[in-house]
Amino acid sequence: MQYDVIVVGAGPSGSIAAEKCAKEGLKVALLEKADTIGTKVCAGGLEPRILHEFDIDKSIIETLIQKAFFHIVDDKDTVHETKSTRLGATTYRSKFDRYLSDRAVEAGADLFLSSYCQGVVNDKAQAKGVQVFFTRKKELVKLLGDVIVAADGFNSIIVKSTDFPERYTASDVALAIQYEVSTEKEVKEDAIHLFYGDSISKIGYGWIFPKKKGFTVGVGCLLSLTKAVALLESLERLMALGINIMKPYTVLHRSKLQASCIPLKPRKTLVQSNILVVGDAAGQVSIFEGAGIYYGMAAGRLAAKVIVDATSKGDFSEETLKTYEVEWTRLFGEEMKHQRDVLDLILSSNNPTRWYLSLVLRKYS
Repeated sequence: MQYDVIVVGAGPSGSIAAEKCAKEGLKVALLEKADTIGTKVCAGGLEPRILHEFDIDKSIIETLIQKAFFHIVDDKDTVHETKSTRLGATTYRSKFDRYLSDRAVEAGADLFLSSYCQGVVNDKAQAKGVQVFFTRKKELVKLLGDVIVAADGFNSIIVKSTDFPERYTASDVALAIQYEVSTEKEVKEDAIHLFYGDSISKIGYGWIFPKKKGFTVGVGCLLSLTKAVALLESLERLMALGINIMKPYTVLHRSKLQASCIPLKPRKTLVQSNILVVGDAAGQVSIFEGAGIYYGMAAGRLAAKVIVDATSKGDFSEETLKTYEVEWTRLFGEEMKHQRDVLDLILSSNNPTRWYLSLVLRKYS
């Protein structure tokens, strides 16, 4: 099976890359290991620039956001509240990711669900495609292509199966868990709620985001400063603290616990010959907010532009694809590097939680 571009991972970064390449006439395979699209833990917040830059259809929006409440929780679970203006929207990742993958298919990409990528296929030390196990068919297949886009998340198989430098440690990753809460009544909220404090997360925060008929309630913390049991206790505490927000709508049901890891350290190396890394696989996430949707989509768009140019030249060398890395660094890389440097300073202090909270208070006061 021969393609021009093989995109591994049908999240926002992968689907945008697939859509943009397919629109330019390239033959694109979009692989997703799960049976369904959009299974990642995420509060579902969409910044205004996502809606505007990527022409997002209003049908996938749950709630339009006008403001944000920042709650500082002390050791007695007393909440100190401040408010700010924040525009944007909320969505469900299952709906949003499926919408983006549908756009890629409409543009001409071939979408393969239940397709587990096992690694890169090499020919004379060059990546020439990927080996994929189709779990429904129980079939092992080689997909060949000129370019591979690694959009397969923080635990990227493509990155692991090649010689990309850097591996994540527990201080480079946040663990996030959440419930999807459904309500009896339609939710009429135009605010998101963020919760900070040692009893919620030592370095991280909790969130309650409104949807049309429910809320997304979750908490994330730097993995080196928490354990799964402690984080679950924080989530239950957050559910109790959020009762005043959710009670008017009568909570009917909470989903099974959802969990995932979020990278909080950008990769320095984003390309090799025939390979580009985007989204969570590249650590393209806001360090202090854990927000990666916009950055992933921007990376997918930029990667597609470079791929189209490389295809016109018939040159997929590291030197040619390096344009993506250089341009990404110019647009966003320095910002993320600065954020990570600040986090490293906080982690090296005697009381990282106190310094982190101090930073949050200065940012939102």
